[in-house]
Amino acid sequence: MRPLLIALLIMFSISYAEYSVGDIVENFNFQKIIYDQSGNPSITRTNLYDEIDEEGKPLIVYFFDITFS
Repeated sequence: MRPLLIALLIMFSISYAEYSVGDIVENFNFQKIIYDQSGNPSITRTNLYDEIDEEGKPLIVYFFDITFS
């Protein structure tokens, strides 16, 4: 039941989005944290445009927090 509910929520949020595929609304800065094999974090600051140029692929940013109790 929960996977179906999550799938429906994702479909509704995508179908009612105000932006088209490929639109970049705003360039924003964020921190990227990567853990090495020892568990030590490597923190880098980057922005959306640099991330797209560096990776050469689409970037999906997920802002929703779905928690179940």
